[in-house]
Amino acid sequence: MRDLNEINRMRVVYQHPHMEQVSVRKDILYKTVNEESLKMDVYYPLDMPSHTSRPAVLLVHGGSQAKSVEHVKE
Repeated sequence: MRDLNEINRMRVVYQHPHMEQVSVRKDILYKTVNEESLKMDVYYPLDMPSHTSRPAVLLVHGGSQAKSVEHVKE
């Protein structure tokens, strides 16, 4: 199994067609739990008018605590 510090340094890169056609707002604070800030990034179309509803996809990441990755295999 890889070293936890090595896993934490790894970057996840996902490419999707037309990624350059979106705007990104990064590190938006959405909640604070036990004095820890929980943040999210929001990606939306460049041409999206303000106050417009659109379908959404949520990707949730639970963190990288040792207990949560001890079962991960290479």
